[in-house]
Amino acid sequence: MNKEQYNKIEQYMHLSMEDSAHDKEHIYRVLYVALDIAKYEKNIDYDVLIASCLLHDIGRREQFENAELCHAALEARKHISILLKLVGRKKWLSMLKIVFVHIALEKIISHKV
Repeated sequence: MNKEQYNKIEQYMHLSMEDSAHDKEHIYRVLYVALDIAKYEKNIDYDVLIASCLLHDIGRREQFENAELCHAALEARKHISILLKLVGRKKWLSMLKIVFVHIALEKIISHKV
């Protein structure tokens, strides 16, 4: 992706952040930790990694309004059209796998499995 594409994703993330516990600082901490871990891994697609980190909590607002909702599943639906345009189908499918892992981890953490 180019800088303009990253900026669009980042702007979308900023518009979606209203929760004090999951604010933009939280998103950047997640991103920096992921980038640190990626240094020790092979074959990292940094477009997928960065976009996934920036968008990983964009469904939180809806989840706070309705606790029955899964924010990770909302995120998948919310960013389909944006990411398909920005990163293309192959990278988007990789990001979708990350969303499914996020959903599974949320369910495990909240004991809904």
